[in-house]
Amino acid sequence: MKCIYMDSDVTKASAALLICSISLDNLYSTPHERHFRHCFPEAHKTVTQMLTESVIVTKDMLPVLGDVIWVTGPGGKTLGFCIVREKRDDDINKDAVRTVMECVNRKAVELEEQGVGMDLFGCGGGMSWARIVDIIEESLPNVQAVVCIPSANPQPPYNRKGNWLLNEVLRILEGTENEPVNVFSLERVDEA
Repeated sequence: MKCIYMDSDVTKASAALLICSISLDNLYSTPHERHFRHCFPEAHKTVTQMLTESVIVTKDMLPVLGDVIWVTGPGGKTLGFCIVREKRDDDINKDAVRTVMECVNRKAVELEEQGVGMDLFGCGGGMSWARIVDIIEESLPNVQAVVCIPSANPQPPYNRKGNWLLNEVLRILEGTENEPVNVFSLERVDEA
């Protein structure tokens, strides 16, 4: 399904299923990831325990690249922490993005959820949003991905080259019939 874009904070989204990208070393690379962790501290604590041997019986049970750690958050929301890179400074792994999105699709079907809220999932991690969104739309055939981009974000999302990520989103939407919801009063800015 095509992604819908909204001017919203993913942590305040009405969707009962929310996801965030993380690295296997549990270090949050992007401002989006750090914000998600900050808004759901108890869930973050559970994820930290799952990524260490503190609650694991054998090393075979440790999560790996491409896994999703599911945690119940405030208000009964289901939070998915999607492991899409080995280490904080590594590039996003394309195969891991595909694997976690397929897992998100299965979880949404299992929970009978029609939508999943996410931020600019994995952006800033060395892969263009155009490539990420293609994988998302292909891997979520039964679920509407709602990409939340807060226009009031004090730290606009940049990729590693310092380019404003919303420029990438605008490029994708230009010439499409898929009109975004209310968010793109935002204008393209000059890239470095």
